[in-house]
Amino acid sequence: MNRILREALEISREFESATFVGAVAVMLHSAEKRNTNDLDFAVSGQIEDDDYASLGYVVDTHTRKKTTPRGYRIDVYDRRGISGITLDYILNRAKTFSVGGGTLRAISLEGLLVLKFRAGRDSDMMDVRLLARTRGKDIDWDEIARLSKHDVELAAMRDK
Repeated sequence: MNRILREALEISREFESATFVGAVAVMLHSAEKRNTNDLDFAVSGQIEDDDYASLGYVVDTHTRKKTTPRGYRIDVYDRRGISGITLDYILNRAKTFSVGGGTLRAISLEGLLVLKFRAGRDSDMMDVRLLARTRGKDIDWDEIARLSKHDVELAAMRDK
């Protein structure tokens, strides 16, 4: 099994509501392998530094950067949404994937597409194209329209 997915399974055991929103989500939705040392996920309820410490995580008090006990950098969304997508949406619309004898939760395909599109970096736009190519027939464009801020954004996403 991919080392990133193995780490995601560990995180999911430590934080039950962990819902992946970055590279892990792209991997799960596209079945495409990724190479990253950064895992991004949302959780329900705020996690305090003491909670991280009790699980062996390291939190740099100056930069607020967090590292898992196994050395992976994480970005945790426990207080706010991402790119205009609410935390409630991310957690309540999550999809569950069976992986290596466990399960992982990831943001919905439509939420992931909007999130990546709004991030707008070259790597994110590559992810949008990958997801469109591998999952195009599964995209719920009505859901994307509900998440879009305006018709121009929706039209631009359809063009990618």
